[in-house]
Amino acid sequence: MGLRAADFWRLSLPEWRALIAGVQSRHARTAPLSRAAFEDLMERYPDA
Repeated sequence: MGLRAADFWRLSLPEWRALIAGVQSRHARTAPLSRAAFEDLMERYPDA
């Protein structure tokens, strides 16, 4: 999405919904993230 974490957390609900709608429309044909891919991302980018 290209947002810094601080900017993401400052989004209002309408802004967040608009952002998600835009992302979904661009990736409408993308398969959902598999559990294995999700766990891989969690290992590679843990919350600090």
